[in-house]
Amino acid sequence: MRHYVLRSILALCLLLGFSAMSSAPKNDSQLERLTFHWQEGSLPPPNHYAYKISLSADGAGRITFWPDYPGPGTPEWTEDVSFPVDQWQALEAMIAEHELARLVWPAPGMTMSVGGSLSSLDMDYGGARYDIPTFAIDEEGVREFYTLIKSLLPDITWASLRERHETYQESYDGQ
Repeated sequence: MRHYVLRSILALCLLLGFSAMSSAPKNDSQLERLTFHWQEGSLPPPNHYAYKISLSADGAGRITFWPDYPGPGTPEWTEDVSFPVDQWQALEAMIAEHELARLVWPAPGMTMSVGGSLSSLDMDYGGARYDIPTFAIDEEGVREFYTLIKSLLPDITWASLRERHETYQESYDGQ
């Protein structure tokens, strides 16, 4: 009788263990991470600025902001953020919908921006690395994709960076 009870308890534990393992959430995301780069057009200091947004599938993100042309003497501000998983899934859906994970982009032709703002992106998707070059901004879905990425950062983060940039501009001494 004692062996029967022990075997029953063992069977129950195994059953519960396998059940818990199979109900654990899976990360079936093809999108592993992405980094979005943006910089203001050609403006004299201190009006130029640039930032980089790095996001990962676990809901962690970071923005790095330069209030002037990056280089010696220019501060680098970083803010860590988090975002909901459903937003990551929205990014992934948009990549699939607009076929943004591609190795070849159409040549820019005569629409290339000269002196204007620039944006680009690199991502790990489906086990490969993909880049969206600056000149692809007018391709279907790219601008919308970038807008979604920027919206993942809380308004308070953007407000804080704008305020710090304004303070930097006001204190700029031209050197």
